[in-house]
Amino acid sequence: MALEIATHIADLVATNPTATDNVSQGDDHIRLVKSTLQATFNSFVGATTTITEAQLTTLGTLVAGMFAPTYHSSYKATEVVTRSTFSTPGTWAEDATAGMTSYNAGLGLLTIATTGVYLVRLGMNIDFNFTDTFSFGLSINGADPAGRWLQAHALSGSAELATFSMQGLYSATAADTLEFQTKVVTQTATVDHMELSVIRVA
Repeated sequence: MALEIATHIADLVATNPTATDNVSQGDDHIRLVKSTLQATFNSFVGATTTITEAQLTTLGTLVAGMFAPTYHSSYKATEVVTRSTFSTPGTWAEDATAGMTSYNAGLGLLTIATTGVYLVRLGMNIDFNFTDTFSFGLSINGADPAGRWLQAHALSGSAELATFSMQGLYSATAADTLEFQTKVVTQTATVDHMELSVIRVA
């Protein structure tokens, strides 16, 4: 009788036992099936009726999304913002010291690959030397960020460095394009670091 060596379910050979094998060794196969089930599900001590097949199927994707950034962009350079309408930063260099894997090469722009709910975070360092309004926000598929996660700040004085950030949940569809955009009302602001991170949570 063919009896495989198996520790977990994946080690079992589906075609064993064969039709010509001895019936006397059938108990060996039953014990092997039991031992592989117990080794594979070694932390199960009770009924599992509270989780459905669909939930179990998607659990791996959800857990991976919760703990690993799906997309991340980090740039460290100097951009002088003089535009009075929203636009994506155009003179950035990727920051290799950010300590996170960067999944896109665009300048403050990324494209969602999988439909889902995402935690989106925007952050920056900015240097003001004027009294004016500086705004930044998240553009979705090229739309003006106004009214959607928009933050505006007015500072006065000279060489005032501030760190701004915002975050929120966004239900994204595959192929959605997210952009980090900035503007200043009339004068000039200098941004020396920008970050856009998107983490799938559902």
